[in-house]
Amino acid sequence: MTARNIIGSLEKLIKLHKSFNQLAIRKTAILKANDTEAITALLISEQKHIKAISRRIRKDKGQSRNFLQPMERRDSLPPSIP
Repeated sequence: MTARNIIGSLEKLIKLHKSFNQLAIRKTAILKANDTEAITALLISEQKHIKAISRRIRKDKGQSRNFLQPMERRDSLPPSIP
């Protein structure tokens, strides 16, 4: 895992959040219109977004941890004598 991969994963997470935010905006309009069929479909879409975001966060968390572990080991080593 490289820093570029982490950045790419975070960019994907940002896209998911932006899409989820658009759903919230649509939800407001649907609620104002009192369209029960549309709200049902939107809630299903929201659940899919929540699952996708959760999966992405779990995956990124593991990859970030793997990326940082070598640095943590380096920091915990005693300083070398030149």
